[in-house]
Amino acid sequence: MLPHLKQKWQELAARERALVSGLAVFLFLSALYQFVWVPVQESNRQAQMQLQSALQEWQWLVEKAPLVPSSSSVSSVVEVPNDKTELMALLQKRLKQENLYAALQQIQLSGKGVKVVFENVDAARLLRWLENLEKEGILPGKMSLIPVESDLPEQGVGRIGAQIEFEVGR
Repeated sequence: MLPHLKQKWQELAARERALVSGLAVFLFLSALYQFVWVPVQESNRQAQMQLQSALQEWQWLVEKAPLVPSSSSVSSVVEVPNDKTELMALLQKRLKQENLYAALQQIQLSGKGVKVVFENVDAARLLRWLENLEKEGILPGKMSLIPVESDLPEQGVGRIGAQIEFEVGR
């Protein structure tokens, strides 16, 4: 096939060869423009738009940062107790603050820390208590939550039984 094309090329007049060569160069440049230059320019334009968006967001964050209260002013962070009795005292104090002490079934020292048991407690209040403890850096090591079954549906709604174990230094 190549010799056939070479023969056809040789049969063309000089003017026709120049026109075909010019057309080939034009098609090559058109393809280069369409498949290389345009995508590069489009990517560049999108990158510029993303940069402008990021700069606007950054300026907004810098502007709003002084308005956000620091974590130390939001809540006072208590150092996590390193002693089981200190941990128990802190948990009892937080239970009383959250009005959960009356619902407490049992609180006792365990091998690694303190075990807290509830048989029938309001789930929302218990989870709020755990959330507040987490903000102070006190996390449970193990936790078991069980829905409370009741003969009267209105008495069992939102009530759970819970066994929570807190470890010292955790």
